[in-house]
Amino acid sequence: MTLLKCVKCQRTTQFTWTLTSEPLCRRHFLKRFYDNIKVLLSSPVLTPTSTIKIVFNGSLASKVLLHAICEIEKPFPSVRIVVLKEEGLDVDPLPRDRILLEEENIPKLPSELFEMMEQIFIKYVLPLKKSELVLLPLTIEEYAAALIYLLLNKKYNTLKYMVAHPKLRFPLAGLFLNDIINYAKIMGISSKKYFTVERKGLFKWILYLLEKSFETSPTSLHSIRSFFENIFTESTFSNYA
Repeated sequence: MTLLKCVKCQRTTQFTWTLTSEPLCRRHFLKRFYDNIKVLLSSPVLTPTSTIKIVFNGSLASKVLLHAICEIEKPFPSVRIVVLKEEGLDVDPLPRDRILLEEENIPKLPSELFEMMEQIFIKYVLPLKKSELVLLPLTIEEYAAALIYLLLNKKYNTLKYMVAHPKLRFPLAGLFLNDIINYAKIMGISSKKYFTVERKGLFKWILYLLEKSFETSPTSLHSIRSFFENIFTESTFSNYA
């Protein structure tokens, strides 16, 4: 195991921030991890008394998101956190001594991306009341691949609400799978399943191409996310939906 020096405090560390390849100690890695999530969690409907509903399917990404949100929301005990978990799944281990969680069983989500997004939006986002949010645990790899996949399949309405709907958020969409894995190591979280969306068909090939792109251009996936966010915030595609 290679040990490096944290760029912030020079402590010995084994953790590296994927986007910048910077070594970070446990404390500074967690701070950057949480700060990144807070930026993408931001929403005009989010208040200190909001209800946050987290889609949980047992993947490492969903476990990490749930754990991180519990940590971030500790200073706000009035925030209500509801776990939308597929039946039969266990959400432990979690810091239940620090925050109160509610659990709501939901049917198993479709493995096909478009069907999964449609079901989540229709069943769990549209019925939301004021100051309620739904969070989906997609990494930057999955999020960027999902946007391209939906565009190629001409699912413009799904693209629009995935990018711009104020009550649907993707707090892990600025983080790479390696960042998720490092957080899981620090917090003792494990799962046999890494990704939220099943890798198959066209979606699998898009993911593969994006991962190859990252090898030569580390900021490419964030650029894809920014591109779609700029377009759909301005409703450029509304005439084509």
